[in-house]
Amino acid sequence: MGFFQELEINSLKKARKTNAMYMAPALAEKAGFQSGQPVVFQVGTALVQVVIYHLKGVSEDCLYLSGMLYRRFPLTAGVRLRFYLDGVKKLIRIGPVVGLLSTYQSGGGAGIYREWVAEGYKKGFLTFVFPAQSLLSNSRGLVGLTLVNFRGRSYWVKKRFPFPDVVYNQIRSRRVEALPVVKAFRRRFLHRGETYYFNRSFLNKVQVAEALAGYEEIRPHLPETRRFKNYRDCLEMLERYSSIFLKPIHGSLGCGIIKFTRPQLACYHYQAFLGPRKIRGKAVAAESLASVVKRLTSGQSYLIQQGISLLTIGGRPFDIRVLLQKNRLGCWVETHMFAKVASGVILPLMWRPAGR
Repeated sequence: MGFFQELEINSLKKARKTNAMYMAPALAEKAGFQSGQPVVFQVGTALVQVVIYHLKGVSEDCLYLSGMLYRRFPLTAGVRLRFYLDGVKKLIRIGPVVGLLSTYQSGGGAGIYREWVAEGYKKGFLTFVFPAQSLLSNSRGLVGLTLVNFRGRSYWVKKRFPFPDVVYNQIRSRRVEALPVVKAFRRRFLHRGETYYFNRSFLNKVQVAEALAGYEEIRPHLPETRRFKNYRDCLEMLERYSSIFLKPIHGSLGCGIIKFTRPQLACYHYQAFLGPRKIRGKAVAAESLASVVKRLTSGQSYLIQQGISLLTIGGRPFDIRVLLQKNRLGCWVETHMFAKVASGVILPLMWRPAGR
């Protein structure tokens, strides 16, 4: 039966064999590998046949690759990685290999990716960062960045990687996600079926509303929300609520949101947040409201939502946001909570290290 073990990778430059892998006799015996036995070596979705050789006088925690085999994969001498060894299946697998899909290539924004890659290596995962544009033309792998240590410091190094076992989508912009190259990349990985693709895409506002409404314990606390058809939806909801919102289904950061109130009969006030501009106005009578709505929502799909009263602090409204993540048992756990004040100030309420 196979087992997992962390092993230090090294290159045996003087090895005469090409696709050769050397290990201590005790490790080979534990795994069930005979000297001279061919096995499959797997890195991500890349497979290559290698031959196992016993090497006396070396540590059981080390694995030595012939120079040619070592250069074939994006490995770094001295790094400890997690291996799966199975003498019955005649398989040696590194991994998992994790690729972080992002817009990062070099320079700004390195901090968070540096932390993630370093954390991946601590767990024995071969981890790298790559943009969607890095898909190689020969379709056999990716160009990405990983960390190497030199004299106590870590540096980004560009290498060619096989397709990973796991893609963790960390693209943070809806605009970038909508680019044809990113869409094509996602379709390709989902079609391959060999890679687990985590965080497939942003959810639009309708998808979020429908997902939340699917939980009976949450549904009574949700504001009325539905797809917007025309200005008559505004008239109907303003008969029942003091304020309503029109929100772009695919929008973000508050851009394109329109708030309507009806302070008196047949008089409608509105505020529209159009990027850096904020427009205020009023419409007298339903016909005037229809014209305003058509002008402000032209070219986009919207949802319409009941306005709710927010708590305030110092006269400014705020909301509380909770981040939930799945732990290794598949259970949702709270990892962060904070309040966001209308001015944009973030007030931390509670913080816990992610995943605990």
